[in-house]
Amino acid sequence: MNIQKVIKKLMKANKFSIIRQNKHIVWEHENGKWKITTSASPSSQNVIRCIKKDIKNVCGVVYA
Repeated sequence: MNIQKVIKKLMKANKFSIIRQNKHIVWEHENGKWKITTSASPSSQNVIRCIKKDIKNVCGVVYA
């Protein structure tokens, strides 16, 4: 599966939606308090682990 699709699925499972998309993708949580920025074209499989870590730091829990 494409890394971009995996990232979108992970973010949707954690209730984040896209605000804007340019060189980076900015995601906002449904409560409006938290934002996470990801690369528009990630280069390695390590980014999934890093994004999960960012979600855990912001929300306290990761779903998926």
